Amino acid sequence: YLKLIKNKTYIFKYKEDRWKSSKLKNKKNILTVIINKKLKEILLGNIIEFLDFKTRI
Repeated sequence: YLKLIKNKTYIFKYKEDRWKSSKLKNKKNILTVIINKKLKEILLGNIIEFLDFKTRI
């Protein structure tokens, strides 16, 4: 199972006061995402902060 989802991203939807997994999509390289450069930097910074071990405590 883990091999099957290794290159996948779960998409969640908020419904009835909770988040629920709705789709499984292929991962995309961030270089293929077309978005304003400054906004991309902000989003990547937020993702890095979210994934940082210190934020899990």
